Amino acid sequence: MKTLSINISENDFKSYGFGEEPVSFKEIEKKIRSAFIKQTLKKCREEAQKEGLSNLSPEEINDEIEEARREMREQNATDNS
Repeated sequence: MKTLSINISENDFKSYGFGEEPVSFKEIEKKIRSAFIKQTLKKCREEAQKEGLSNLSPEEINDEIEEARREMREQNATDNS
């Protein structure tokens, strides 16, 4: 097994929950992936709120998805003709 040494800001070190004990690459990957997913979800929520989509019912969400899919099918049919 190899050892990897990296430099990380104090703020990032704390935000990822690292301590003084060694961590595996898999654990580092898991922490970074989790943080990325949280950031992405936060951005999605902010965008949904900005666009007025944050209060849609499940039925309205399904309608929006179906409409987007229909538009994509129509566009693909036009592109393929």
